[in-house]
Amino acid sequence: MSTTAILHETLAGLIQSALAPVFLLSANASTLILIDTRQNRIVDRLRVLETQALTRGGIPGQIAQEATFYAARARRVGRAAAACTLSALGIAFAVVGLFVDAQVAVSLSALVEGTFTVAVLAYVAALAIYLKDVFAVNDGLQFLQVTIDAALESRDKRQP
Repeated sequence: MSTTAILHETLAGLIQSALAPVFLLSANASTLILIDTRQNRIVDRLRVLETQALTRGGIPGQIAQEATFYAARARRVGRAAAACTLSALGIAFAVVGLFVDAQVAVSLSALVEGTFTVAVLAYVAALAIYLKDVFAVNDGLQFLQVTIDAALESRDKRQP
């Protein structure tokens, strides 16, 4: 087999090895966009609550409670974004490591495997944190329904 044929075969194998991480990187980017959108909506809601508090000359109990809920969500979603970003960086470093490994005399396979494993674990952590926020939102909706029910019951008692 000629040197050129071996080089083409090696390069083809290298590109195939890099393809799976690149697909994961694409999924990671989509997840990061989702998380970023969620975080922007939380920040927008916190700004509305801040405006309401300023126009009312203080922070009524319900506004304070809702602001606390959204602040906790913002921290949680921020952690998910950080984990997702770290995962993307790890995946990118693993892909770079694959190509560097093919070019240098020293084997980087253990480093590439370790980096990729940590990157996948960071992605799993980001999804788990995101899922925790989804559950928190569902719990918040249940609290909101109880509040609405109590307000409607109070209104009905005042009406003849």
